[in-house]
Amino acid sequence: MPATPHRRLATVLFFDMVGSTVLASELGDERWREFLALFWRTVRRQLKRDGAREQDQAGDGCLAVFAQPAQALRTAAALIVVAQGLGVDIRCGVHTGECEELDRKVQGVAVHIGARVMALAGPAEVLATATVRDLTTGSDVRFEHVGNATLKGIDGDWVLFRATIVGDAPLPPPLSAAEALSRRAGLELRPRGPRRSRTALIAAAALGALAMAVITPVLTLGANHSAARQRGSLPISLVRIDPVNDKVTGVVRDRYVGPSGLVSDNGTLWEFERVERGKRMVVFERDARTGRVRRRINLSPEGIYFQAGFGSVWVLREDNFVAKVDRIDGLSGRRVTINLPPTVSVSPALSALSVGAGRVWVLDDAGDVTAIDPATNRPSVPMPTGVVADWLQAFGPYVWLTATFPQRELVRFDPKTRRTRRYPLPEHPWVLIPSGQEFWLMDATDRTVSLFDPKSGRTDAPIGLAGSPSPGGGLASASGQLWIAAGKQVDWIHNQNWQGSVRMPTGVCADDVAVDTPTNTVWVSTGRFPDTAYYSQHGGC
Repeated sequence: MPATPHRRLATVLFFDMVGSTVLASELGDERWREFLALFWRTVRRQLKRDGAREQDQAGDGCLAVFAQPAQALRTAAALIVVAQGLGVDIRCGVHTGECEELDRKVQGVAVHIGARVMALAGPAEVLATATVRDLTTGSDVRFEHVGNATLKGIDGDWVLFRATIVGDAPLPPPLSAAEALSRRAGLELRPRGPRRSRTALIAAAALGALAMAVITPVLTLGANHSAARQRGSLPISLVRIDPVNDKVTGVVRDRYVGPSGLVSDNGTLWEFERVERGKRMVVFERDARTGRVRRRINLSPEGIYFQAGFGSVWVLREDNFVAKVDRIDGLSGRRVTINLPPTVSVSPALSALSVGAGRVWVLDDAGDVTAIDPATNRPSVPMPTGVVADWLQAFGPYVWLTATFPQRELVRFDPKTRRTRRYPLPEHPWVLIPSGQEFWLMDATDRTVSLFDPKSGRTDAPIGLAGSPSPGGGLASASGQLWIAAGKQVDWIHNQNWQGSVRMPTGVCADDVAVDTPTNTVWVSTGRFPDTAYYSQHGGC
């Protein structure tokens, strides 16, 4: 039976970014996507802090719903300050009215009025209807009269007011072009490359159907590993390295080659890959000894991240603004869908899924973490961390987060006490991976890795890499040795005292790397995007 809508009084706040088209052209596609992701992480953190309910978000605009008009005005003022910290202005429109609500979404004339009011606002401006002004009489919000306006599609003239003071602070003026440019220049936007499944995989990864397929790879041994495609030969999809001798000992040839991510889990390799020019996504279960494909899992383009652990494959996806995790049993292929709390919203720009500390962890845009109990498949209530985080890694009893805004830091979050401890970092903490009781941090732009000791809070001097690492990951650590997929080679560091590299076969580009401890094997997936601007600028494949 379909749900029945009901009417209630609500305050709607509409806002969007001013000059976004020009800014997108200025930054270019990759940096614009990264900037937009940072913008939404920062905005959603503020919305969640203020108790707003984000209803619709498209591009650089959003509708948020509040119970009280004064709170909507305070949030609008805070969002203007937050956005200016990123070097952009937003405009806001607020209206209170009776709305029709269905499936937690408000609709009706009042919503349209809020949108039309926002369209009349200027940069760093909060416009409100007379209804909002009247309802907040006696509060800490001050207005000035703007005048009467005709709202498109709405009958009559509407009296509009501009919020000038919220709390004890006047609203800031719009940024000058020079000031906006200066603030954006101070942001640390990571160059965008394909993300890895080590902690998360960007790209669509929602499980559609589980299909068995007979795929016969060709494992080639010996010294000659040329990847030049001879007529009728299959391309190289995996490269096997002996971690003792640091040499290539074999390659796997099959027709499944493309930008991919790799994870090892107790004798099994899980490889996430884009096939058919990115139209479809699949996960291959491979034998960690031979690289042979055991099973193929077809994925739909809804999802965002992929991870393996607790004998299962975990896929984080968002379906109609509802975050879900699909769990696929590694033996039976049985699928269970876990609905996350409605306040959880995830972004492809985050590494938002991690397996460890006895749980599966999800990081949302607001910096909250949700724990899924693998024994019951039940998610916890989202736990605020107070961090605008980029990377999530569960390790030991803690959840670790990296952040680059407003400052570079590594944050330790204790799920039991809900307390955090912050460690300032000298490098850009873009990728985080545990190594024994310490962490490796990678800065892909400067091509360095640094070892961090959680006990002392000390970060060792950065170690330069010879190759071109991916900004999205491509690291693996085992037995004191770190492996980095770095374009035409795989760099390695052993106990911080020795380092070297293993050259890939001719024409092969290292995309991701995984170490399988039971078989003592290092596997490298191939198929990195060869023509992205980042790799061209940094001498990659």
